[in-house]
Amino acid sequence: MTPDDGPIYAQAALSGAGKVGAETDVWPALAKQHLWNALCIAALCKTREDGLIAQGKQNIDYEVRGLAMVAIAAAAAFVESLINEVFRAAQNSVGSDLIAGIPPAVVETMGALWDPPAAPEVQRSRWCRAWAELRGIQLNPPKVKPLRLKPTLDKYEAALEAVGQPKVMPKGQGTWQQVRMVFNLRNALVHYTPEWQGVTANQVSSQFNQVPTSRQTPHAGFPSNLLNADAARWACDVCRGFVVEWSAHMGLTSPIDTNFQAGDWPTP
Repeated sequence: MTPDDGPIYAQAALSGAGKVGAETDVWPALAKQHLWNALCIAALCKTREDGLIAQGKQNIDYEVRGLAMVAIAAAAAFVESLINEVFRAAQNSVGSDLIAGIPPAVVETMGALWDPPAAPEVQRSRWCRAWAELRGIQLNPPKVKPLRLKPTLDKYEAALEAVGQPKVMPKGQGTWQQVRMVFNLRNALVHYTPEWQGVTANQVSSQFNQVPTSRQTPHAGFPSNLLNADAARWACDVCRGFVVEWSAHMGLTSPIDTNFQAGDWPTP
């Protein structure tokens, strides 16, 4: 296994004599696999679409549409998986490039944010509870939603806050806004609900106004006009750019290799 295999983190069980036992716990990381999938599928989509354009075909092509859909979903999955891996590495104090460069105290804080222990509830009598309810008194502290259950971009924001960089990536601007658009497009496709729409060439909702429209089927409506090779590559570039920018603000000393230039990864 090379350092760039995923990686696969392992925790060996110790026997009574302090020796490593036969049982080992592992949890393989998949974020980079999602990005590789997205880039590979986007390249296949471009090859297919270029061929259709060369032949002058303007009908909707189900292969192009399917490949673009998969690439967009995989690109979004890369962003979602990566932040989970970062916080899990912090929570388990795993020696990983994902948290290399982050001060140990901050790593500890991030680990505690991921799944904080629930405050114990004090059992009260029925009469005590009724009395408190009448007076609007909360007997037990409100339950705190663990970070692991919050939306993906909230996790990235929490990590930036932990390292003292809370406002370096404004939510409504730049790559933050673009990656949210990738998520929205992925969700619109995965949870698709048909709607009547006017037949207007390349009509696109303002919600997706930064997504490239199809060169091969210029008269298609949504979602076919956004399921194309350029949109597939756009989703890959947006998600990759977002992670690279975020990693720089986090102060990681081993930036995440999103170009697959190390290890045994084939060229996507």
